[in-house]
Amino acid sequence: MADETAEPSVENASSPPTKTLPMECLQRLQKFDEALTSLETALAPILETGFDDHLKRTALELVQVDVMTMFVLNSLGWCLVAQRGKDPKDSIQLADEL
Repeated sequence: MADETAEPSVENASSPPTKTLPMECLQRLQKFDEALTSLETALAPILETGFDDHLKRTALELVQVDVMTMFVLNSLGWCLVAQRGKDPKDSIQLADEL
C-alpha cells in the first residue's frame, strides 16, 4: 500500500515579504545590462583571436585594436565610478589615469 500522508504545502509556508526596486532603478539596470551585452557581443571576435593571429594584423588593424581597447577601458572606468555613486565627469582620478 502506498503511503497517503500529505506533504506540507508550499503555499502554506510563510515567506518573508519581498522588496522591489523603484522602476527608475530597474530601467537603469536594464539599460546597463543591455550595454554590457552589446559590449560582450562587439568584443567577442577580438577576444577570440589568438595572440599569434593578432600579431599577423596590419599596422592599421593593430592601431584600431589599441584604440578600441583604450575606449573600452575608459568606458568601464566610467561605469565603475558611476556604480560607486560618483559622477564620472567630476572624477579627477579617472582623468589622471587616462
